[in-house]
This record gives sequence, structure tokens and C-alpha cells, in this order.
Amino acid sequence: MDHARRGLRPAPLSAGLAPRLHLPALHNRRLDSPPAPLTIPLPEHHLFVCIANRPPAAGDSCGAAGSRELIERLQSSLLEEGLAERVRVNGCTCLGPCEQGVNLVVYPDGVFYTRVTAEDAEEIVQRHLKGGEPVERLRFSAPD
Repeated sequence: MDHARRGLRPAPLSAGLAPRLHLPALHNRRLDSPPAPLTIPLPEHHLFVCIANRPPAAGDSCGAAGSRELIERLQSSLLEEGLAERVRVNGCTCLGPCEQGVNLVVYPDGVFYTRVTAEDAEEIVQRHLKGGEPVERLRFSAPD
């Protein structure tokens, strides 16, 4: 590792001790001062898509059911519709019913979708995120 290139310098060797690094001060801001204001807009919606992979012997999982492709399609559709700055898509770990994956939840709406495929991405973007109407056929319904 090239410490000099990263702005770090090794400490002098002490008797038999390994070298230590002195880290440069990152900034002179006091810890009790308020943080700098955000310079990026906060999204109106977050989409959390389960990307968990379980071992095959443990049963179905969202990762094996195509969650990565779903994320790519959602992001492409958001870009095409000009919504990429207003909606964030994030992969997350298990959301629950893996046997019904791919699972996706939309915040702040609290809408939980299940059995979502990459082919459903455009409909979710158009109807839910752009039109404000959840896609009922994909909504999770808990057993009675």
C-alpha cells in the first residue's frame, strides 16, 4: 500500500513495535457544530428490493429469482421517465416471504410488492411512482 500517495506517513519505529500510521486531520470542524447542509436533493420515494440469496437447500430467494435484473430495469425506467433524482432504488437483505420473491417495498408509501419481475418495472414506475396508484396485482396480501 502506498501510504505517501494517500497522504499518510509511517510513524517512526519504536523498539520492536510494528509501524503505525499518523492520520492527517480531516477537517477542523468541531464535533458539536451542526453538519454542513445537504447539497443533493432528498428523494421523494425509496424502493427497497430484496437481493438476498439463500442456499438452494433452504428454498427460494429473491436473489435467485432475478432481483438484480429488476433493479437494473427499475433504474432504467426511472431514467427514461426523468424520475431518477426523485426516486432511489436500493438493494436490501431479506424482506420476509422469500418463497414469494422478488419482494420490493416502496417508502414512504409502505406498499409491499411480491412476485415482482423485471417485466413489472415499467408498470411500477408508470402507475405507482408517476401516477400515484399502486399496482394492485403485485401487492402483498397477508394470509387471513
